[in-house]
Amino acid sequence: MAHPTAPTTLDPAAGNSGYDHIYLYPMFDTLVNFVPETLEALPGLASSWEFTDETTLVLNLNEGVSFHDGTAFNAEAVKANLERSKTWEKSNIAGDLINVDTVDVVDEYTVQINLTQPDTALPLILSDRAGMMVSPTAFNTDPDGFGQNPVGTGPFQFDEWLTGESVTVKRNDNYWGDPAHLDSIVFSIIIDRDTAINAVLSGQQDFTFNVDPTQLARVENEDGIVNNQSAGLFHYEFYTNNGRPPFDDVRVRQAMNYAIDRDSYLQATQFGTGEVAWHPIPSAHWAFPADQVPTYGYNPEKARELLSEAGYADGLTIEVVGWTADPDVRRAEVLQQQLADVGVTMNITATEVPQATAAFFNDKNYDAYLAAWTGRPDPSLTYSLLFGMGGYFNAAAYEAPGLEAALQKTRAVSDQGERTEAFGEASRIIADEALYVPLAYPPDFAVYRDTVQGYVPNLLAKPKFAYIWLTE
Repeated sequence: MAHPTAPTTLDPAAGNSGYDHIYLYPMFDTLVNFVPETLEALPGLASSWEFTDETTLVLNLNEGVSFHDGTAFNAEAVKANLERSKTWEKSNIAGDLINVDTVDVVDEYTVQINLTQPDTALPLILSDRAGMMVSPTAFNTDPDGFGQNPVGTGPFQFDEWLTGESVTVKRNDNYWGDPAHLDSIVFSIIIDRDTAINAVLSGQQDFTFNVDPTQLARVENEDGIVNNQSAGLFHYEFYTNNGRPPFDDVRVRQAMNYAIDRDSYLQATQFGTGEVAWHPIPSAHWAFPADQVPTYGYNPEKARELLSEAGYADGLTIEVVGWTADPDVRRAEVLQQQLADVGVTMNITATEVPQATAAFFNDKNYDAYLAAWTGRPDPSLTYSLLFGMGGYFNAAAYEAPGLEAALQKTRAVSDQGERTEAFGEASRIIADEALYVPLAYPPDFAVYRDTVQGYVPNLLAKPKFAYIWLTE
């Protein structure tokens, strides 16, 4: 597999990049799984679950499951994992479990999760990082080194990580479920997309994903090559640090949104494929607030007016961090030109994804981050991680008036229609406050050799490779 980014860590609780999931999925089973096409919840390590009341979720666990190091998977292990994710100082997913109060072991294979308030999103939250179960023995033995020597229960187990080169996983021959077909998967870290495509065309690699639309002409008529297109939650965006100038002023944030001609951006960077992004979920999603579109239509005059009101009549310079691949550089150049038209100079520093992510979210070194959001199984997790007070991707822990209450409403009801209405309320606050700058949803393109079988894309646009196989 040609993977476009190196992992930030192989510890599910500590990672900060959505691209990490592709490495994690084969090694870590989740408590809850999901239907690839719809993201509806399916059994995982938990064979079933039930809300016995509004604030109590009971999980029934599969028996006979072991971690790769031989540690038994049971209710005690689930309790240890959830408590670690909530309280460990290096956890980046404590916000995912914000409504979890305590975890009780009912018996060896039954877990009771007690909530501070209703949270109907929790089952699907447990299909993401928070539900990836790690060996308590391995973590407690070497907490700081676990991210380089991960131990899960999945169909593959960790073999080797060569920094900057590759991550290799090998088949877990003692797996509790259906065994994997492949002996091993080597994730080769190939940041340049053209190089990745060349590697697939030459047979050096079997598969690459997150292919840019501008590269597809190279593979469309190649014998033995499959081009798979699917929809996904992945979208490009500007993250802004709303806790410091200039983005602590809502007028500047609004001006950034008005300044961007998203239709032209879509044409220049994606050949018109995909769709314009107005919200953190695409138009095909059940929670999409269609009545609020376009949220910020292209209006450069309004952008200049707002910048002038904010004290930047003579122009504004922002420091932005971004990514190094050619398509990412092209996206940055298009946006630089559009922003320059309203008097905003965008200085951009390009680096690799793990370094860029840490520089913006951890070190707070930049005003904005030109990057992407890779989606989460339940939209409430997307909204809370991006914009909630406890969300890792809310770089300034900025508190938008009324948003925390609105986010809680999305988890307090189970009826999809009521949830859609609640997400609409949250979306209005996010738009009014211009908490970020959405750009575009690209199609999810994967390119692979026709010897690859069993690949099933998912709406998350985070491929799961555990059950593919190769033909001669």
